Amino acid sequence: MNFQHIKAFCTIVAEGSFSRAAEILHLTQPTISAQIQILEKAAGARLFERSAQGISLTQAGRTFHTYATQMLELSTRATQAMEQLQGLARGELTLAASSVPGHYILPRLLAAFKAQWPAVQVRLSVSNSQAVRAGVRDNAFELGMVGERARDDRLTFDPVMEDHLVLVVRADHSLAATGQVDPLQLFDLPLVIRELGSGTRSTLERAMQRAGLSPERLKVMLELGSAEAVKAAVLATDWGAILSAWSVADDVRVGRLVARPIHGLDLHRSFYLVWRTHGYLSVASEQFIRFLRAHQPVRPEI
Repeated sequence: MNFQHIKAFCTIVAEGSFSRAAEILHLTQPTISAQIQILEKAAGARLFERSAQGISLTQAGRTFHTYATQMLELSTRATQAMEQLQGLARGELTLAASSVPGHYILPRLLAAFKAQWPAVQVRLSVSNSQAVRAGVRDNAFELGMVGERARDDRLTFDPVMEDHLVLVVRADHSLAATGQVDPLQLFDLPLVIRELGSGTRSTLERAMQRAGLSPERLKVMLELGSAEAVKAAVLATDWGAILSAWSVADDVRVGRLVARPIHGLDLHRSFYLVWRTHGYLSVASEQFIRFLRAHQPVRPEI
């Protein structure tokens, strides 16, 4: 099928008239009528019904229009891609990230990316993993980064870096002097945990269930919506928390918090880039994915 014929078809549908479409495309009406006749012959069906009231799409026309608009959209994206590929002279990168990558990993990476491609507009929204997946699925964001993979055929998950959870307490806490913590000790320790929907909380609960332990037995004092809020509560109490190594690395380094591994629980996880399986990624998004893979930070060893 000829692309110009497809463009003529979509213009006629949009304008509701052969004559107005011909004016927009700077063609004569006989020319645009001939293009549609050729297109109908190639499709093997009539695409328009003509009556005294005007034109309307046939059933075949409505079906074909869905694919025709996609072809035009793809053509537009291809043109933009070729233009942007010449140094990313413009573009927009819209991301959503869960709390840990959004607060502790991506800001530095995005600053380095922006320094390399200053004309690209960069926007980052931070939420929990569940909300990030929903935002990407609903086309509010092109890319997301989450600490939990979900079963959703509409989304593609690509692991890009590693993480592990640790128990954190104040430096003067009794558990700070231990080398590692037994999982059963968690049931006697008042805890501050992340909210439902958080990848950190889901990782902890799954690890406990795999070890035959019930998360319901945990002595939960508070549920909070960010790692920063959890750390503030831990610093103000004798409670503990189970958090990402990324989120506590700076606090451990300066001695504000002590991190201890939990023996017998597999608390390792990946951070995933996520995008719509059948969506389109802008050149800026594709370039950021390449940038991220080339500049992956090393997981903190604490």
